[in-house]
Amino acid sequence: LPPLPPSPALAFRNSVVAIFSSHLTPILQSSTANMLARLALFAGLCALLAAPAIAIEETDVLNFALNLEYLEANFYKCARDGTPLDDSDTGGGKKPLGCKKAKNLDWQSRYLLNQIAEDEINHVKFLRAALGDKAVKQPLIDIGPAFAAAANAVANTTLSPAFSPYTNALYFLHGAFIFEDVGVTAYHGGLRALTTDAYRQAAEGIMAVEAYHAGAVRLALQNAGNKDTGYGIKVRPFVAAIAKTRDAIDCKKFTKQDAGLEDLAPADKNGIAFLRNTDGVLKIVYLGGTTKGGFFPEGVNGVINKACA
Repeated sequence: LPPLPPSPALAFRNSVVAIFSSHLTPILQSSTANMLARLALFAGLCALLAAPAIAIEETDVLNFALNLEYLEANFYKCARDGTPLDDSDTGGGKKPLGCKKAKNLDWQSRYLLNQIAEDEINHVKFLRAALGDKAVKQPLIDIGPAFAAAANAVANTTLSPAFSPYTNALYFLHGAFIFEDVGVTAYHGGLRALTTDAYRQAAEGIMAVEAYHAGAVRLALQNAGNKDTGYGIKVRPFVAAIAKTRDAIDCKKFTKQDAGLEDLAPADKNGIAFLRNTDGVLKIVYLGGTTKGGFFPEGVNGVINKACA
């Protein structure tokens, strides 16, 4: 398996090493006075090198997952009930923006919504219980205008009326598609950092449930593939554009190109679901931002909070 990406602190230390190396030869060749001045500079650099890098703990990975579960759980609970997560499930965190109850749902989308909402709420409860007092509070989440911004980016134009997953069954499925595949790849990537059996087994179980959700949403969209979205494009090419847009901004470190509805499960030649690093996942949910944006206007909470540049 590919190694975990270096932490920001480790990357900084590596840059300091490069600076040290680039100056070593001039020091050896310089005059005594100049050498003393340069050695004073390197004393400071060495002090920085001696500082320990910030290690990524298993609880940091679980808190990263908790941020994503806050996002999903609020979306589905709002779509189902018209209200966000209870304060007791957010650690007293911030209320989400754009919470609405979904309208004009058919039996299939209503069934999926009810089932997925319950699972995502339970994921939040489980992770918060597992983390205890280390659980991060819910950050500010945008589950309203951010969907419109995402749809505009996919369509490469400003859609009118603005896209909202709460409008009807078809739009709800598109909103769910944006999240569910990302959740599977995020857990698959995060598993590499979990060595405690209890944590790893729980994450594997959550990933399996997310994969069930993703497959069900893909199949529902597949059945609606020839319907018009209302924006002059049919469902199949619009879903393919969503997948292509995600792949275009996720840093492309380990992903296979997702063909949208052409694939029941986006996987490699061995039938193994692809993964994303944390920075690639954040790049998607930040809608291209580095430290914030999109579905997390102020960024996520916790140590793992920065997307790729």
